[in-house]
Amino acid sequence: MATDSNSPDMPALADFGSALYLGWRHPSPALPAWSSLTLGRPADLEPDALMQWVAEQGALLQGCEAALLWPSTLHACMDVLDVVARDHTLIASRNLYPIMGWALERQIGHGDKVHFAAPHENLAQAVLRCPAGQRPALLVPAHDSQGQPIDWHAVLQVLTARDGLLITDHTQLLGLYGEPCLPGFAANCGSDDQDHNGSGDWGSGGGGWLRHTLPMQPDLARRVLLIASWAKSFGAPLASVAGAAEWIATLQLHADSRVHCSPVNRVALLAAQRALRLNGGWGDQTRAKLRHNIRLLGHYLRLSGLGVLNTAGTNASHPMLRLGEMTASQARLAQARLLRVGVRCISVPAQPAGAGALVWLVRADHGTQDFVQLRRALLRFQPLRKVAS
Repeated sequence: MATDSNSPDMPALADFGSALYLGWRHPSPALPAWSSLTLGRPADLEPDALMQWVAEQGALLQGCEAALLWPSTLHACMDVLDVVARDHTLIASRNLYPIMGWALERQIGHGDKVHFAAPHENLAQAVLRCPAGQRPALLVPAHDSQGQPIDWHAVLQVLTARDGLLITDHTQLLGLYGEPCLPGFAANCGSDDQDHNGSGDWGSGGGGWLRHTLPMQPDLARRVLLIASWAKSFGAPLASVAGAAEWIATLQLHADSRVHCSPVNRVALLAAQRALRLNGGWGDQTRAKLRHNIRLLGHYLRLSGLGVLNTAGTNASHPMLRLGEMTASQARLAQARLLRVGVRCISVPAQPAGAGALVWLVRADHGTQDFVQLRRALLRFQPLRKVAS
């Protein structure tokens, strides 16, 4: 729990504005020493043993044959789309995360034609509309509006028949979701009433979208490129692209930013290495604590009177909880008033234009005092109950 020591009158701060979901912050004493922040050479000009190790372990975790690392998802998305567009027709869902949208705009600027699926169109039909003789590459989100993994199984079957590819950003699922529990092993993997042992509906292992939705289906998995930032659950500011070995080899050969831009810095690699080891040793227990905290926060927010909580329910929710049905100005006012009484959340714009929402980010390292402070703030500051009315 963060504390503001600048003023004795300021309450301790309960911070629900950070997306370090598993609470892994990697302070410098927890990392090995490093002699240089960067080698000063682009990633593809000289192999780096630590970078290779993180990439290999990251691929294994996500259920893929191989992976490469980038300093950010923007670098990764630009390289992926630039390479894929050379021999594929790009088809995009309209609800992509903005960073992939920015990379798409770059491709359009280069003269590539991007086909956008019609609103509410079945994406398998969008793939089938791809002209004969062209290989489709479909860009889709990995999760729905409530943070739950989307099953693109049927779409992947159509893509396979057309020699196509599915590209998805599963940043919000990596480190959280993993392989589903096998029947008879719920006590080891976790269940809704046994969250002290595991991670319940999220499955086990934290490998993300592919592990959760396509376990033991290698033929379909080879049609997927997974893009993910490690900065949220794993607390390491880098991005990976994972997939079939031949695709990763092609990216390594043709990805321009890996020749012209700085590689992932040394500290980020050390943090990723530590996160992988923490995940292997304590990941499911940490996710169980996070699920408990999600339910606890959801309970308090439902009682707050601030707005309508957008979540799939206490047994399948995501650590990013959203309170809506207010204007943008009401959301900003609520955020400011909560901060004055020691609780931080985030005010964001919403649809339609002029609407707003409060986003609450839950972490596994939120403790009892954070929720005590939250409860006191919501009970003490009664005018908040009228903000969304």
